[in-house]
Parts: sequence; C-alpha cells; structure tokens
Amino acid sequence: MSGTTGLGGNSPAAIRANAEAVGVADRLSVDTGDARSLPYPNASFDVVTSMTAIHNIPGRAGRTAAIAEAWRVTKPGGEILMFDIRNARNYAAQLRAAGAVDIRMTGPILLWGPIGWRFRATKPA
Repeated sequence: MSGTTGLGGNSPAAIRANAEAVGVADRLSVDTGDARSLPYPNASFDVVTSMTAIHNIPGRAGRTAAIAEAWRVTKPGGEILMFDIRNARNYAAQLRAAGAVDIRMTGPILLWGPIGWRFRATKPA
C-alpha cells in the first residue's frame, strides 16, 4: 500500500509522532510501498505485522502475493502478526502451506464495524 492507510488519520508523519511520544523513534523506520513487492532482502525482519491492510489489495492473487512477501522477508524463527477482515483464514492457510508453525487464530473480533480475525504464525528456525 502506498501513501496513507485506510485508517483515518494514519500517515508516516502520524506514525513518527506516535513513536516519538513513546520514546522509540530512534528504533523506527517508516517506509511506504506495495505489499505485493516488498523492497527488502529475504529474511530481513524478526516480526512482520499488518493491521487491516491486506484486504484492501484488489484480487485474490494480489493478497496472496502480499502474504508471500511477508513470509519471504520474515527471518527463520520470526513471527507474522496480522489482523484483517474477510480473508484472515485464507492468509493463515497460505502460511501453513508455506511451512508456518504455531499458527494461532483469535476471533471473531468486532473492530470499527467489520468483523476480523487476529492471527500469528511462526517461521521455523
């Protein structure tokens, strides 16, 4: 996703301001781009997160690509943490097929009207 997110008032500047307010701005990097083609090397991150974003990507193939990219950039032993509406079970199934372990789903959760699911998946070390 590029620019601002679908959550009202969110922007790179707002993220930086929040990080500053809680004293973690020196450990934060904010990038915007396309979740279907992340500009990072394989196994770059200990934790990859997404909050109500993947469902905004048009078409199943696009959402599948975004989940595959999250998996690709997660380090062995790292975790993917997501909350999304509509397709969270499909995302978890895709990660399971890719080799994820310790997949935990929580939900349904009512958030801002739509019902969503929270899940975590671990990439084997």
